[in-house]
Formats: sequence, structure tokens, C-alpha cells
Amino acid sequence: MCLATDMKLWLETPYDEAPERLQKLPLLNRCFSKCLREYSVSSRVKLHIYMVTFTVRDDISDSAFDECEELVISQSKRTALKLTKFAWVKEFTKREKPHWHCLMVSTKPLKKDRFKYYENKFGKVDIAKNKAQQYHEILNYMSKSNTVTELL
Repeated sequence: MCLATDMKLWLETPYDEAPERLQKLPLLNRCFSKCLREYSVSSRVKLHIYMVTFTVRDDISDSAFDECEELVISQSKRTALKLTKFAWVKEFTKREKPHWHCLMVSTKPLKKDRFKYYENKFGKVDIAKNKAQQYHEILNYMSKSNTVTELL
């Protein structure tokens, strides 16, 4: 076998399952290569940062606001969204209707059709992508008068 094949096998195989010739390589090199492999995988993951605003239609009764809020908060548990961070804040409009601002950091792009259930039942969903790749700006905007609740 050539050195490149040995290295590939060495990086992909747990130590106790590796052939004897690979087990003889220094432990330090093995630890270094493991760290390097983990770094290269994590550095390739692109994060998508969004501020998602959930609003309520005027025809929705006040008694349904708790159900709206539960649905908004439950977005953090949806595996299809691939969220790594989720924070939210509830605000009230001049008409005394609530709306929620959510920070969503995902490993895949969010699509508006993922929120069709909310739109059909309660109101509008606006998705704004943050191109700066920093979510602190969104958190600053969200916390202007309230405390942000971070769930993830």
C-alpha cells in the first residue's frame, strides 16, 4: 500500500480496529490528525442566520395568542430546520397584537414553505437573512425593550 492509502485508512479507522502497521504510528500523530479531521469537518459547515418575525392577523382572538406563542417556541424543536441556535422575544404592536422576533441559526437554508401551517392558521411570517454571518446584530435589535429568551 502507498503512504496516501495508509494515511486515509489511518484517519478513517478507530485505533483498535486498525491494522498492526497503523497502530505502530505515534499516538501524538494520531491525536493531531484526529483534531485536524474534526476541524476540517466543522470549518466546512456554513451557518445560515435569519431573523424570522411571526405576526398575528387582526381576526385572531386574544385567546389564541398562547397557542401562537407555543407554536413559535416549538420551532426550536423542529429537526427539519437544522437549528443550532434559537432565541425569541415577544412584542406588542400599537393595536395590542403580539408578534415574535426569532433568531434562527441553521446549518441549511430556511424556506418560507416550512412555516405554512403558522401562516394558514395565525398570520404572516417574514424571513430576513443576515449576510454578515454574525447574529449579535439581530439579538441587539430583538432586545431593544425586552429580554431575549435563548433556547438553543
